[in-house]
Parts: sequence; C-alpha cells; structure tokens
Amino acid sequence: SGLVDITIPFVGASRNGTSNTHFGYIFGASDYSGNSSSVPSSLKSVKITGGEKINDNAFYYCYRLTSITMCDGITSIGNYAFDNCTGLTMVNFSNSLVSIGSCAFYKCSGFESITIPDGLTSIGGAAFYGCSGLESVIIPNSVTNIGNGAFTNCSGLVDITIPFVGASRNGTENTHFGYIFGATGSSDNSKSVPASLKSVVITGSSDIGELAFANCKNITSITIPDSVMNIGDAAFSGCSGLEIINIPSGVTIIGRAMFKDCVGFTSFTIHSGITTIEEDAFSGCKGLLSIIIPGSVDSVGARAFESCIGLTSGVFENGVKSISEQAFSDCTSLSSITIQSGVESIASTAFLYCTSLTSIIVAEDNINYHVAGDCLIETSSKKLLLGLDNSVIPSDGTVTSIGDYAFCNRNGIKIINIPSSVTSIGDYAFANCSELWSVTISNGVTSIGDYAFSNCQGLFAIRIPKSVDSIGYNAFSRCDILEYVTFENTNDWFVASYYGAEGGTNVPSDVLSNEANAAYYLCKTYSGKYWRRH
Repeated sequence: SGLVDITIPFVGASRNGTSNTHFGYIFGASDYSGNSSSVPSSLKSVKITGGEKINDNAFYYCYRLTSITMCDGITSIGNYAFDNCTGLTMVNFSNSLVSIGSCAFYKCSGFESITIPDGLTSIGGAAFYGCSGLESVIIPNSVTNIGNGAFTNCSGLVDITIPFVGASRNGTENTHFGYIFGATGSSDNSKSVPASLKSVVITGSSDIGELAFANCKNITSITIPDSVMNIGDAAFSGCSGLEIINIPSGVTIIGRAMFKDCVGFTSFTIHSGITTIEEDAFSGCKGLLSIIIPGSVDSVGARAFESCIGLTSGVFENGVKSISEQAFSDCTSLSSITIQSGVESIASTAFLYCTSLTSIIVAEDNINYHVAGDCLIETSSKKLLLGLDNSVIPSDGTVTSIGDYAFCNRNGIKIINIPSSVTSIGDYAFANCSELWSVTISNGVTSIGDYAFSNCQGLFAIRIPKSVDSIGYNAFSRCDILEYVTFENTNDWFVASYYGAEGGTNVPSDVLSNEANAAYYLCKTYSGKYWRRH
C-alpha cells in the first residue's frame, strides 16, 4: 500500500502476451475493470522497460498515476489503454512508437503538453478526447492518418502543430481542420475547434482543401509550409480572428472566398507568384488597411475586396490586366487608387460605392484609360467610368457616355455639367447623390438610364433637352423636392412597362408644358415606366 513507483519489463501476465494484459493483473485484478480498486493508491510512477505494445485498456482507470515512461521497443498503444487516467501529467513515449489507438488517452485531463515522437504514423479516433488540460500539441510530420475527433474537447488547447489538415496526408475526404476535433464537416468547425486555440502550424502536405478552416473564428495565426501548392476555395473564410498567415510561394491562385470575412487582417502580402485573385477572395476583410496587387496578377475577380471598409489605398502594379465587377465595391474608406500601364479592363462597377475616393492616378503610358477632370475614362470608348466629388466632365469630346454607377453614392458632389459631347447617361449614374442640387444636361444627350438620378434628394429643378428621346425606369424616383422639370420638346412622349414594348400610353404635351405637372408625372405618376419619344 506504500508503493510509489515501479519498473516493469512488460504490462500484464507475460511479455507480448494476449491475455491478462491489464496493469492491475500484478496487483490481483481479474480484468481491466478492477484496475482502479487493485492498483495501490500510493503508486504514482510506472516505467516499462520491455515488450512491444501496450494493449487495449491496459491502464484503464488508473487515475492516481501521474507518470508513465515507455522503453524504445514499444511500437503501439492500444485502444483505451490509458482511458480516464486523469492524474497523468507526464508520458514519455517510446521513440519506436508507430500507432496510438482510439481513445488511448481518453479524458486524461491532467496533461498540459505532449511530445509525440517522430516515427509515429497513426493516431486513432478520440485518442486524446477530453484532455482538457492540454495546452500544446506537436504532431510529427511522420504521421499519415489521424482519426476523427482525436482531440475532441481539448478545451484548453492553445497551439497545435499538424503535418496536414484533416484525416490524412493529401487526402480527398474529411479535409476540414475540425475533423480532428470531431466535426463531421466544415460547417461544424466553429463549434468543434476549441475556442482556446490560437495558433496552428502545418508542417507537411501539398494541399489545403476547400473550407478547410472555415469559421475557425478564434485562431489568430496559421503557418503554412512551402510544400503546399494548392489551397481550396473558402479555405479560411470566416476566420474572423485571424491576424497572421503566409501564402507559400508555390501557390499561384488566391481562390474564391479564400479569406472572406477575415476581419482581423490589417495587412496582407500578396507575393509575386500569384497570378489570379478570384471572386470574393478578400470580401469583408474590414480590418485591411492597404493592398498592393503585384504585377504577376493577371486578374482581380468580382467582389475580390468588396466591403473592405478599412482599406484606404490600392496599388495595381504593372502587369495587372483586369479588374472585375465590384472588385472594390463598398470600400468606403478607400481614398486613392493607382493604375499602371498594363491594365486593359476595368469593370464599370469595380469601385462602386467607394465614397471616400479622392484620387485616381493612371500611368501616362496606359493606352486604355486616362484621368481628366478627376474622372476615370476608358479612352477608346470615351466612356466615363468613375467620377469623384470634385469631378468636372471634360467638354473636349473625350467623353461621349457616362457609365452605369459612375457617380453613384457620391454624396459630396453638388453641381454637375454634362457637356454636349455626351449622348448617354447610364443606369444609376447619379443615384443617391444626396447633395446634388444643380444638373445641366446639354443638348446632345439622347438617353437617360434606369435610376440615373434616383434619390437625389437635393435636386429641385432640371431641364430635359430636346435631344433626349428615352428616359429609363425610375430615372428620377425619390427626388422628393424635384418640383420643376422643363421638357424642351414636349411632343410625342409615350410611357411603357418595359424597354422595347410596342405602343404605350401617351403623355399629353400640355401636361409636359407645365413644369410642375411634368415633375409630378416624371417622378411620381409614371416614375416606374420607360419613357420614349417617337
């Protein structure tokens, strides 16, 4: 009853035996269920000097033991071998160890850290389930398989080093990080991965799968090895606490929604090997302050940086060719953009709702775009793509159309003069310009697009020149104080329910001749109609 430590050549009745393999056998226990009552309560330390394996349930419920040392000949630890050994604080593993069985250290809550020897290849399901005291785990690169829930309910875990993400090295199933914490799919990552876990280091593998770390909200740092060549779509989406991550040089594509809603980023380095940034890649990264798109990137996908509300500057180095729809939409703090000579395509909504934008710089040798009067203009088509609060639309013939959304949501713009060279005003071109009170539309404009001046709450009066022959749906809807509309040509106006409709309802000339009535019909009665003149 006073035994404190013991050294044994094997566990159970005989070396490498197949029966009576439980530790309590030498203390009179008939089977493993008698371990707790037979093993002396004073016993704290066990050293095993021989044998090849520790069998199933060998130390089951030996909850008073604090230390286990295994000799180098031991290659396997069986299922439930140390189940509920809650007093264990230290295990010295055999350097020959190859496998750890399922539930081997189930609810061994006394562990703070474990060092698993290099050479181990397999860790069974729930092997360390409920090891709530465990703070740090290093799994060697030799491991090729980890069972489901191997570290479930390790509620104190702070950092972990893993050789791959998911169930197996370069596997195609169960590739989500939460798998080793009991998550059945990536959608369960958030509730399965310990809230305490902050740091993840990956040491091997060539792939990280789709949604691998999706919604792992509490992780702050992920280290990825150079061996990784492919990272799947949305791999880190919703990792709202993530502050530090590296993209290996072999990865060439930042995939769809890869970092979506990673609000913890303040900076991110896109290395010079990246060729494509796909749609939604950094969407919702609200903490991101600045970004440099290297020249190796061919295209920036749709909504790639949408709603990065902290972003203040964006630089596109020479080599970037295309910027897609809404690539930077709702970047409400973005104040400046620099576009180099190689850019060939900028979508009309690329910088939609970037309401703080005050500076657009385009390289002088860019043959596709230029800036004049604080307006971004597509040179060949003469389309004005983007305007600022202080923009002056050039009247020298270099602008013939105002693109969709060109001035949308520019609350600082107050006066705009549309020169005679302009023939069309695009959809939503001046929508939601709440401070806009003076608009001059010169004779030459033939069409005004859908919602073109919608919700311009400061607009009091406007003149529709005789050249205009079509006005889009809701072009002046919600212009609540617009009281006077002057139609220079009041004849032959019709309204229809949709574009291209045959026939329609005639708008009487005498109605349009009265400026107040014209305003009411345009903004209220027939606001939701398509206007055209025969």
